[in-house]
Amino acid sequence: MKMKKLLALICASVLAIGALTACSSKEEAPAQSEATTPAETDKNTEATGLQDGTYRAEYDKEDSRGWKAFVEVTVADGQMTEVNFDYINADGALKSEDEGYNTSMKEKAGTNPAEFKVALAESLIASQDPTKVDAVTGATSSSEEFVTFTTALMEQMQAGNTEVLVLAAPAE
Repeated sequence: MKMKKLLALICASVLAIGALTACSSKEEAPAQSEATTPAETDKNTEATGLQDGTYRAEYDKEDSRGWKAFVEVTVADGQMTEVNFDYINADGALKSEDEGYNTSMKEKAGTNPAEFKVALAESLIASQDPTKVDAVTGATSSSEEFVTFTTALMEQMQAGNTEVLVLAAPAE
């Protein structure tokens, strides 16, 4: 009988400690100042391995509708800070600024280049990892192209190679 009481007391203690630990509040980390010192910048670069600069990847040719996909990524203090993903035609026009195309795609797919380029960029900047970018519903192919470009650029961003990376366009 004493053994059962002892075992019950031990189990109750373990459960109580577990409950108190799970319900305890976490201490908030102290706020960091906006300005970073050169030493902090070096640590950021070392942690991510990314070298500051602007990097670009694009396809080697236009698709059957005359658009060529590209992405530009700006790295500052070892972090991806700006991302521009779009499609350009022979006239230099951007798909995200083509009102007719954007209206048509929005009606059919629920999104358009003007919207999904922002969502993809925000996802990459938040995660700092192309493999963790959330695909945009209605823009699956474009989301896949974005991940392909940014994944391919990682090696160049780590090496500080700002030459334009040209990838073979997918077969249609």
